[in-house]
Amino acid sequence: MLRRLFLTVTILALFTFTELSRPLRAQSSTYHEAPALADMVKAGKLPSVDKRLPEKPVVVDPVEEVGQYGGTWHLLDSDNTLGWTRQTVMVEPFLKWKRDSSGFRPNLLESWDWNKDATELVAHFVKGIKWSDGEPLTVDDYLFWWNDMVMDKEVNVAAPSGTTVNGKAMSVAKVDDYTL
Repeated sequence: MLRRLFLTVTILALFTFTELSRPLRAQSSTYHEAPALADMVKAGKLPSVDKRLPEKPVVVDPVEEVGQYGGTWHLLDSDNTLGWTRQTVMVEPFLKWKRDSSGFRPNLLESWDWNKDATELVAHFVKGIKWSDGEPLTVDDYLFWWNDMVMDKEVNVAAPSGTTVNGKAMSVAKVDDYTL
């Protein structure tokens, strides 16, 4: 018994030492305001950047350096429907590919869990993401899209691939404001 206790304490001490000795990733505790929005914040028309961000903002490491504000974005699309552009630029997905394509990273979802046989998914939304009008993004927004657009035969929105099995649409349920 004493040997087992000693082994357990030793392993915990090694783990704690290892974790504490790791170099901490430098992360700014303050955020920088976009120059184009600074006057609106100063005039009280817009909350400061730290009040506009989610509780745990997704921070993406830059490839070479942090980008600079301003400049011109030149965009070319192959036709005038902008289909590809809308899907890649104007739609914000739940998850995004990691830069090395080894899997996914959080985006609108903070985390997600599958059951053993991959027939049920629990999705946890990032808290604090807001629409352009300041209203929070919640599970209710997803349910509106699914129930009132995708599932309504009168609305021309197709069900995304993977949301039907053997012709039967998936079912979705709200657990709370941020869990689907």
